[in-house]
Amino acid sequence: LDNTNNVNVNVNVNTANNALLTMLSIPHDLELTMPDHSTATTATPMQTLHKSVRDASYVYYQTLCRRTKRKWHMLGHDHQPVLLPLAVRYCFKIAIFYEFLLKHEKAVQYYGNAYRHLQTYYKHVHQQQHGGGGAPVQPLIWNPSSSTSTE
Repeated sequence: LDNTNNVNVNVNVNTANNALLTMLSIPHDLELTMPDHSTATTATPMQTLHKSVRDASYVYYQTLCRRTKRKWHMLGHDHQPVLLPLAVRYCFKIAIFYEFLLKHEKAVQYYGNAYRHLQTYYKHVHQQQHGGGGAPVQPLIWNPSSSTSTE
């Protein structure tokens, strides 16, 4: 580094400080200093804030996860077909909360539960519509050209 670059940076900072002082009508003899972000004293409050927010959000999502798991368990283990959409919803919510808690293995487990409940529900609906016939259940596929328009 040569000294000319350092001088230009200092001049630009001083020019910016003077422009700021002029805009705010602050006396020019007041010295504005830019905070030094390399010191440990400045980093400590940010680290403390980060830890506080992280800990509070962890407890928040852990509480939501427990509450949702309690609701899911109240449905029973062999879910009635009417309750399967609710089981899908609860499993999906639990998986999302586990992702927020950075517990990815548990999240994948609950995504799998949600998908299995969805498959079971789809099979049940298919059997209801076709009278339990022997037609194989086709996978869920959305076809935008077959959707009806209200116009």
